[in-house]
Amino acid sequence: MNNNISMTLMEQVSRIDPDIFITNYMQIMTGIFILLFILVLLWYGNSFVRNRAIKNKLANLKNQDIKKIDEFNNWINSQSKVVKKLNSEWLKAWNSYYGRYRQFLEEGNIYYPDVYDYILEENLVHKNGCRKLLEAIPGIFVSIGILGTFIGLVAGIEGLTMDADSSTIQSGIQDLISGMEMAFYSSILGISFSLIWQLLDKIVLYPMLLETFVNNRDEMDKAFPTQDQGNTLLSLIETQKEQMENFQDVMSNTLIPQMVSGIQEGISNVMEPHFERTNNIVEQALEKSSEKQAEGLQEMVDEFVSSLNNETSDYFNQLSETLEKMASWQENVFQEMDHFLHSMNESAKKQSEMVESTTKLTSDIHAYTEQVTSYHTFLQETVDKLDSTTSTQSELQSSMSNTLESVREEQTIIDNSMKLLHENLEKAQSYSSGQLAFQDRFQHLLDSMDTHLSAVSETASTNQVLSETLSEHVNLVQNNNESLNNILDKFHQQAEVYHLVQESIENTLRNVMDERERLDNVSSFIQESKDTQIEAMDERNQKINEFWKETVQQLDDMNRQLSQSMNQFSEQMHQGLARTFDQFDEELGKAIQNLSKGVDSIRTGTEEIYESVEGLPTEVERFNQLMKTLNTYMKEESGQK
Repeated sequence: MNNNISMTLMEQVSRIDPDIFITNYMQIMTGIFILLFILVLLWYGNSFVRNRAIKNKLANLKNQDIKKIDEFNNWINSQSKVVKKLNSEWLKAWNSYYGRYRQFLEEGNIYYPDVYDYILEENLVHKNGCRKLLEAIPGIFVSIGILGTFIGLVAGIEGLTMDADSSTIQSGIQDLISGMEMAFYSSILGISFSLIWQLLDKIVLYPMLLETFVNNRDEMDKAFPTQDQGNTLLSLIETQKEQMENFQDVMSNTLIPQMVSGIQEGISNVMEPHFERTNNIVEQALEKSSEKQAEGLQEMVDEFVSSLNNETSDYFNQLSETLEKMASWQENVFQEMDHFLHSMNESAKKQSEMVESTTKLTSDIHAYTEQVTSYHTFLQETVDKLDSTTSTQSELQSSMSNTLESVREEQTIIDNSMKLLHENLEKAQSYSSGQLAFQDRFQHLLDSMDTHLSAVSETASTNQVLSETLSEHVNLVQNNNESLNNILDKFHQQAEVYHLVQESIENTLRNVMDERERLDNVSSFIQESKDTQIEAMDERNQKINEFWKETVQQLDDMNRQLSQSMNQFSEQMHQGLARTFDQFDEELGKAIQNLSKGVDSIRTGTEEIYESVEGLPTEVERFNQLMKTLNTYMKEESGQK
């Protein structure tokens, strides 16, 4: 049967087209991933909104009175059924917390339980956030991808038959390879979905859920603060202080006067009727008794009252002195603590003033440093401008030097030209003198050779024109020479001007260099002063840090001493109170014992007096003897005391 089922499944798998199957399989995986992701986003978004509402409600209840816990309980229980279902873990935790609070309230303690004992991360984050299911989803996607891979491989292998021909085997291998390719795509898709899910869960979902839980727990802790050890000790100290003040008021204003008046009233109420009855009986029975018996009875009563007063007054005086000492000791301790707190306040004010002055000094130093830095920057810019000006002047000087060199070269060329002109003029003058001599000889020849005048007339006219031309040329050369001399004079003047300009430029350059050196010295001085000031600032900061360390250490020592003093004060106060109460109990017990002894003795005396009075008509003599015995007994008792 099992073989038939497996064969049927294998046949169905072999009929599946691997490509179509894997494609549909991957689409189904993608749809499942998108559906789960949308559901988780809706769940976590709804949880975030609900936690946000709880946080806002707790923030509104933070500064209200003691009824705020009941208001929050009514609010959280008044939600709809759907919200209660979604907030089931929060509701369980809150019901446990509120039940514990009600238990404390029924016991008479207005005390908030600790939030951290009831608002637990295990319940409100892991259970409410379905963390186990969400952490298992990546493995499910990997398993689904691997399952699709194996199904695709099985489908591809089933299409491969080794008994067929080569073309069939080749096509089956080709189908197997394509099926394997698509099958591995399913594994890749499953692993990709697993990685994407883990990244979204670990980076977005879980931190968001944890953050909302922590914020709600903190808001709840602030809204319903529990009492820690420090608050408990402070409340105990305040309660003890109030109890001591109330006890002192009760003792001084109520208890001691009531005790004194009660004792007086008790003595008067108990003793006066007996003495009145005794006096009446004695007056009726002993109208004729002697004054000595009356005086003896009166002495007995006086001695009894005085002994009773002596016994009780000492204890009450000691008790009042003890209470007065305790009150004065507490007043002295309070004054010392007040003086110590006043000195601490003055020290704190001085420290705060010192901190303010230090802060102001630091700000002034910072402003001065900024000014020095800006001035140094301005000086640096000025030096840069001077450098650029110096370089420009150097270039100008070099250009002027080149110009002077060119002028000198031109002057040399002009000098050479003038020399050539002088030579030409000398040659022209020699030529003109030769021409004049030639004219003289020619005129002499004309005079001597009148016959040849017509022949050489043209030559003479030509020579005359030539001489005029030469004379004009000489005049032009002279004018040119004069103009050249003027030009040379102007060149000399210009050269002198250039020389003066060059000297002024050199002087300016020297002044600029001197100014630059002075600015360099000033900048170096400023830099050195700034370094010195910075070092001084560092030293002052170091001293301030050391002073702060010493101050912090002194404050720590003062805090330790204050805590030790408070501990010693509380211990001594408790010891003093215990010792005072013990002494008060002992003295009160002794007083009560003495009072009981006195009352017993009075009762015994009254009983004996009653017995004596009943037999008074027949036993007057025995009564007299008894009075004598009592007188002797009281005298002995008084002598012993």
